[in-house]
Amino acid sequence: MWAGNIHHVSILIFVAFNLMYSECEGSYPLIFFYDDVCFYTVDRNCVRTAMITCGYLTYDFLLLSLFFTKERPITYQSLFHHVFAFITVMSAIYTGYSMASIMTLTLVSEISSVFLNYRSIFIERKIKNTAAFVN
Repeated sequence: MWAGNIHHVSILIFVAFNLMYSECEGSYPLIFFYDDVCFYTVDRNCVRTAMITCGYLTYDFLLLSLFFTKERPITYQSLFHHVFAFITVMSAIYTGYSMASIMTLTLVSEISSVFLNYRSIFIERKIKNTAAFVN
């Protein structure tokens, strides 16, 4: 879980960087929301962020499938999540245009994973009655 948290935080830093510093000519923060040419241009930094995400998804998939027990339903759900996410990220890169940028924006939703990971750690260690454990 610690590796997952490091990945999620680092990806959010990359996403913020991509939003603020695009490769488009005359770039300014959030340019591809306002400039159609920039919106349809593939940003290499967004592709790099996507490839880092694919690397993490592959790493975590291998950990789940090789070293964790398959007795819990959450393991199967996580395996499906990683396969589906890998396919969609690679499809976004293959499609081109602004799909890599849009896919990078969807990675903002990964911020919730940090808190969900800590929540599962608290449940696992039976630390439910603390201020840090919030529903």
